[in-house]
Amino acid sequence: MKEREEDKNHKNAMEKERKHKEKNKNAMEKERKHKEKKEKAANTKKLKEMKQNNNLKAKKVEVEIIKFKCHRVILIIRKVCQKKKREMVVIIIHFKRVILIIRKVCQKKKREKYHLSLETSVLPTKSFGKSAGAFRLFVAKVVDTMYGGYEVRFFKRHGQIMKFIEREEHAFKKASDIERPLSKPMACSSARFKDIICFSTDLSNLTNIH
Repeated sequence: MKEREEDKNHKNAMEKERKHKEKNKNAMEKERKHKEKKEKAANTKKLKEMKQNNNLKAKKVEVEIIKFKCHRVILIIRKVCQKKKREMVVIIIHFKRVILIIRKVCQKKKREKYHLSLETSVLPTKSFGKSAGAFRLFVAKVVDTMYGGYEVRFFKRHGQIMKFIEREEHAFKKASDIERPLSKPMACSSARFKDIICFSTDLSNLTNIH
């Protein structure tokens, strides 16, 4: 009888110890999972911050002004994409305005500062946006004219057709009237252009760029 009671007590003690070990194991597992979750959250936050920093870096714009003997002036706007390690030209076209914006990123406040803005009152044709307020990215080139003014040309890289829209005082020709297929080398090139806009603007304040 006494032996049975001892066996029972021993079994109870063993069961209690087993449950205690299992409880400790569960607690350790819970702690491990919590630690993993915390590390994962920290890594996610770090990746998010890195992504934001990369996005800020990608928005950095380099401005270069080249002058030739013939007084030709070219304004080159480059957008450097860190991820793909390539340069992109930045231009914003608004449905009712053509705005050339050079962005300079303020790293301290993590926001863009508009360094220079050139604006004209030209009206692009419907080919530049399906709805009012549509924005498109274009390549910009600035060249001088015979009359002492400057001409800004916007190119859109797309398709095998180049649409040239020529400025006549305050009017544009219809794109359909001047559509033409690209030459054979251009048709095979990745640097194909679809739309070109030309307009005159005053670039005297470009000397303030630094």
